[in-house]
Amino acid sequence: MSNLFRLRRGDSQSHVVYAVSFTIIAVVALVGLIMVNSQADDFQTQTTTITNTAPTVTSLSFSTASNSSISALTLTEGGEVATYFSGVAADDNGCGDIDNTTSNWSGTVYRTNVSGGEACSQNNANCYPLPNNTNLVLGACASSTTLAFEYSQAIQYYADATTDANADAPLWSNTNWTAKAIVTDDASAVTSGTVTFEVSPQRALDVASTISFGTLVSGDDSGQASELVTNTGNVKIDILSQVDTAMLCDGIGLIPAGNVVASLSDGFAYAAGTPLQAESDITLDASLAPADSATSSTDTVYFILRVPTGVKGTCTNINTFTAASNT
Repeated sequence: MSNLFRLRRGDSQSHVVYAVSFTIIAVVALVGLIMVNSQADDFQTQTTTITNTAPTVTSLSFSTASNSSISALTLTEGGEVATYFSGVAADDNGCGDIDNTTSNWSGTVYRTNVSGGEACSQNNANCYPLPNNTNLVLGACASSTTLAFEYSQAIQYYADATTDANADAPLWSNTNWTAKAIVTDDASAVTSGTVTFEVSPQRALDVASTISFGTLVSGDDSGQASELVTNTGNVKIDILSQVDTAMLCDGIGLIPAGNVVASLSDGFAYAAGTPLQAESDITLDASLAPADSATSSTDTVYFILRVPTGVKGTCTNINTFTAASNT
């Protein structure tokens, strides 16, 4: 009996040892798990602040064709010419900072020394403001830092010439024109780019109708006939007039070219007029200024015909008018 009792005591001690061992292992495992979980939840937030960088205009050109460049602009007689100024803007904060056509962009095309400069008031002779998104096309942003842009603007035929130093354009021969693009990013940082060009002088005119002297008899002087001349260029002009031949009659004879005289004075006497010449110009000192933003610029040339004897029928020739440099 005593041996059996001792054996059971030994078993009990073994069980105690095993129980203690398992308890220690469990505690160690629990502590390890707590430490692992504690390490997994231990983090720090990283922060930085990116300051705003002002945009830049990296390229700019002006032309009568898209994405091209010219140094001098030739206007369209009596009309308008399409022009473009285009380039590339950059923003290190991303092109999304400058891609709003309403709030990020404006521009002006203007004679460089016009009153107010880029802030000038609209005037087709010298100032073409392009506020907000007027006539503006932007390229695709696509998360880049650069953005292509292009303004278009029609320039009128009487825009101030800047390349002629004679009497045609005495006020503006020492200046030029500027196309300016202004870029404002979303943080209100502003930059701009400019390109300059000349506007060439355009001497041109337009006449309105046939010159008719009516029905006359031999030896008569006609009443005044007239021709309205419009300056369709951008500089002051004189008027040249010449006929191709004598007035050839479909019945009998001809009327010499010089029998028609011209003047800029309404009510002039025949003897005070300047005789026309076949294939040679006469000069009428009109000093006809170019148009402005409000009105066209016109003058009237008056003619009187003296009919010789020995002619009959309908008599005609061609009178050609040319714009000349004002002297």
